[in-house]
Amino acid sequence: RAQLSCSLETHWQPAAICRERNRVPMNAESSVAALDVARKRYEDGDDEGALRFAQKAVRLDDANDQAKSFCTHLEKFGPGSAAAEAVKAVIDAPHFYAILGTTQAEFDPEKERSLYKKLSFKVHPDKNHARGAEEAFKKLSEAHKVLSDADLRQRYNVEVMIPHQGRFRTYVSA
Repeated sequence: RAQLSCSLETHWQPAAICRERNRVPMNAESSVAALDVARKRYEDGDDEGALRFAQKAVRLDDANDQAKSFCTHLEKFGPGSAAAEAVKAVIDAPHFYAILGTTQAEFDPEKERSLYKKLSFKVHPDKNHARGAEEAFKKLSEAHKVLSDADLRQRYNVEVMIPHQGRFRTYVSA
């Protein structure tokens, strides 16, 4: 025999149907707790740990939209993503020419602007929310400023590239 229950919206219905309509996931609290841990890990700089806990929060409660949103953000801008790799490539570049993906010998001032524009779209902090995007964009802007000006480029080549055999050091333009 089906057990009957009363609901304000419906007439007498089997209890299982009422429970299904007003379903509160059993793991909702665990999902919220996992999401809190994910956010804490993210604040502490542990992106991989944050992603693991955000994914766990989604597995525990598929209806947790905040967990889904945070998980999507981490997958798009977290470690191993294309956005994070673009930032890492700029930050780890040994010199301004390498930032733009060229060498001093192959550098073409006519193509420099298009190289800069393509890369600036990838690392601009308004578009790329990966860690270090702001630093990467500043470094890219400095490289563009120096390499787009013939006098600054010549000075950079003499002061930085020749004495240090291509190793990068911070360059402050006048």
